[in-house]
Amino acid sequence: MVKGCRAAGFQGTYSNLRRLHSISNNRKYKTMPAVDRILTLHPEGRKGKNILRGKYETTRECLLGIFAEFPEISQKELTRISNERLNGILEGAISWYMETVLLDLVARGMVQKIATKPVMLKSMKKETGS
Repeated sequence: MVKGCRAAGFQGTYSNLRRLHSISNNRKYKTMPAVDRILTLHPEGRKGKNILRGKYETTRECLLGIFAEFPEISQKELTRISNERLNGILEGAISWYMETVLLDLVARGMVQKIATKPVMLKSMKKETGS
């Protein structure tokens, strides 16, 4: 008998408790509304992160705006500026979202990491000529 089960009114084995728990979780998730998420890419081929599309888009637009102003910027400076701009707009760990979206942009070839000290980031925005 699992501790606490008797107090909760459950009389059974641990496997029965787990089965009841999984059934209740399935019902719970079936009634929840669908949330629009995006799976990010990773430049080293690792598995990306699954984040809310709204937070991804907000962070992406902020980073691309910063790269429009500063075509080459250090990662430390990019983190500082993005924290200032997203503070109050984005809930959660802003630096984590910034790093996750930045890795996605690097994997998509929109930003290049330059192996220097400190690490520099360079926008790979293609110039349109006339």
